[in-house]
Amino acid sequence: MSWLTRLTTLVNQRLGIRLSLEGREDTFRQAVNVRAAALGLTTPEEYVARVSRTGGSEEEFQSLVLLVTNGHTSFFRDLEQLMMWRQVLTQDAPTRRLQVWCAGCSTGEEAYTIAMLCKELGLAVEVLGTDINKASLTIAQHAHYDPWTTRRIPEEYARFLVSAGEQLRVADSVRASVRFQQHNLLHNPPRPAPGQKWDVIFCRNVFIYFPLEEVGHVARWFASALAPDGHLLIGASERLPDLKRWVIQSKGSRHTYQLAAMNDEESHQTEWSLASQLETPRSSPADAPPLSSVAPFL
Repeated sequence: MSWLTRLTTLVNQRLGIRLSLEGREDTFRQAVNVRAAALGLTTPEEYVARVSRTGGSEEEFQSLVLLVTNGHTSFFRDLEQLMMWRQVLTQDAPTRRLQVWCAGCSTGEEAYTIAMLCKELGLAVEVLGTDINKASLTIAQHAHYDPWTTRRIPEEYARFLVSAGEQLRVADSVRASVRFQQHNLLHNPPRPAPGQKWDVIFCRNVFIYFPLEEVGHVARWFASALAPDGHLLIGASERLPDLKRWVIQSKGSRHTYQLAAMNDEESHQTEWSLASQLETPRSSPADAPPLSSVAPFL
């Protein structure tokens, strides 16, 4: 077994994530070489043996996970899709506090972007940012960023940042609407409050790290946690493998997804299946509830 296979097996065993190697072998090799050099090791084999050892450093494992799963992120990334969602908000402005889950939030830029968009519209919002990596969440909670990651912020939103030496800090008025917690996407989804569901779920540029089978599994978790009239936003280059429970709303090349309407019998069967799935922290995709008929909305 090669060291690369042993590494992905280790990540699967520790986190439940089966990382896709397709087109990303160089990324994994580079990440391992960086961490090996930091520990004074000379080969990838030595490094994988070190982190695989029983009682190995959890901190080192988290450093590795950060390198292999943390893509480039910034404030207001994919502005076209964000403006599409903003238009939805202006057309059907909620009269209560909006509940938004930013899944796979990395270092927090997107979670704060969502809060800024809502604040600018005068909407009350609570945003939960989750990520599997503790180091990323520490950065998110600190809320200090380099100019590079804030370069895409439109002028009208600049007031939500405060100068902090060579960095910029997210304003307290925005931070008050955002909280963070550690979460594995393959486990039970968090809720705004017991019995409540999310109005919006953002999970953009996260599925690129998952094989198609795992994407379907996570999509089923999202279906269980999203309000009937809620929206799911994923990356522009990403697609759900089974569209049988989703209505697609499109503008140009950008999409949002909503749950398709069900009759009473379908709703009952789905709720029963989801309840069964939620009894365990992680079900296999084969056990997850089916996502039934396509209803494209163009």
